[in-house]
Amino acid sequence: MKSALFLMLIPSTLARFGKVCGRFQRVTHPPRRPLPLAAREHVRFVHRATLRGGGEDGDEVEERKGRKRGRKDEDSTNPQPKPKRNPNSKPRSSDTGKISSKTRRTGVSAGRERIARDHTQRFPLLQGEIGIKIVSWNVAGLRSILNKPEKLKVLKRLIDEENPDIVCLQETKLQDSHVDKIAEELNREIGMSGFWACSTERKGYSGVATLLKNGYESLGIPSPAHRVVHGPGEGGAEGRIVETTFGPNLRLLNLYVPNSGAGLKRLDYRVNTWDTWLQDNISGDINVVICGDLNVAHKDSDFFCPENKAYETQAGTTPAERESFGRMLKECELIDTFRHLHPKAKGVYSYWSQRARNRDWNRGLRLDYFVVNKKLVEGTHDISVDNAADGSKSTKIRVVDSFVLDSSTLGVSDHAPVGLLLGVKRLD
Repeated sequence: MKSALFLMLIPSTLARFGKVCGRFQRVTHPPRRPLPLAAREHVRFVHRATLRGGGEDGDEVEERKGRKRGRKDEDSTNPQPKPKRNPNSKPRSSDTGKISSKTRRTGVSAGRERIARDHTQRFPLLQGEIGIKIVSWNVAGLRSILNKPEKLKVLKRLIDEENPDIVCLQETKLQDSHVDKIAEELNREIGMSGFWACSTERKGYSGVATLLKNGYESLGIPSPAHRVVHGPGEGGAEGRIVETTFGPNLRLLNLYVPNSGAGLKRLDYRVNTWDTWLQDNISGDINVVICGDLNVAHKDSDFFCPENKAYETQAGTTPAERESFGRMLKECELIDTFRHLHPKAKGVYSYWSQRARNRDWNRGLRLDYFVVNKKLVEGTHDISVDNAADGSKSTKIRVVDSFVLDSSTLGVSDHAPVGLLLGVKRLD
């Protein structure tokens, strides 16, 4: 009888014991509060790629939308491995599975250090010179800028502050059917109009535009002529080149150079077809200005982590691309204007990965350039302006300044604008 009574009490006793244990666990181990959204996003980014090695189709938001629609871009973001860390260094909170208090508040890792940017001087015109300022910018989608007031405000501020005579845009992502409306809107908003090249190979892809300030005739240079140049081979219809000529002695090439792509699947085309074709087209030309997103970090000082050998297999930083660019400069007697004027400058970049939030840490690459022939740098280049308004017969033109506008255009594109100032002096 006693045994049966004991067996009947066991279930109720165990149930009471379980309730007591549950109360004790809730007291000693309270449930964790969920992390703020910014911190969760940070953890997700930490465990993904940190830097793409290109510059092609830099708007990662547009790229992800494209993949959802089943249309993956050939030049899409190429994730790169994290730089190797010193094994003796103190592990970051993300390495140990813990989130620092700063990360909880702001979503920004306290373990990363911002790369310092050297100051770069801006050079003025000499007395008697008239300036021609050119700004080049990969905008990662022009309609996105015009449709968003906060981005359009940045563009208008850039035009107001720099007052460029010519603006060269890359990655406009326009179709021919968009051009008339966009051109009218730009003329109304910033007082510029110009020449367009759109991709007919794929919609919403590539594209360049060269815009001139209304009233450029006052500069006293010949009226410009332009042509859309089709590149070689498979990239010929991608709308990557607009050539503008000012008389017989000055040529401006606005380029959007193909990216080698994810897995370097376009590296052979980029180096052996595109670069060779471009070199053949400018070889012996003494009056060329080349600008745009050239999709290569030429020198070690042109990207933030050159010592990491992993980047040798990433688009834009492969030895083949860097050597090919250097060979073109040497054989065509061209000068990288920014590096010529600022040979020791470090931490000055024009592209940062948005996916990894690298702009906050200045972990970037310099992919955007102005490249000119030596005579323009030396100031010995003479251009004929027989049709100038004041009747002068010739003009001396030289490179005055080359700069990167990386602090005033945040939040618009993953690229920063770059600029060139030419000094023009009329000879009577």
